[in-house]
Amino acid sequence: MSKVKLPFDVRIIPLNDLLLHEEVRNARVRELTEEMGEEGVLKDPITATRLRDRYLVLDGTHRCKALKALSCNYIVAQVVDYNGPKVKVGTWYHAFLKDDADFLRQEIRRLKDRLKEGGS
Repeated sequence: MSKVKLPFDVRIIPLNDLLLHEEVRNARVRELTEEMGEEGVLKDPITATRLRDRYLVLDGTHRCKALKALSCNYIVAQVVDYNGPKVKVGTWYHAFLKDDADFLRQEIRRLKDRLKEGGS
């Protein structure tokens, strides 16, 4: 049987070797825990970078927390070189959940008020 050479580094990593740094939304963790528990599938690997003897999670904190809640010990990760030329780090906000509606309404009101005042 021949090995397939992938153009990226995919590993199976112990969950205890991961360092998490992102803000966690508990509703999202519950949603993923339920979904993964029912389907038995992790649809996308997390993205992590090597940091000394551990791995810093760059994308996938909620997936890590959900798998921990399901008593899993390992996770599939795409490991990237954080300082590599192909890595670009940015931020985004995932799709909003039902429990985010109040927050969104509040932010929209705040922005409207600032626009009325002529602020930016």
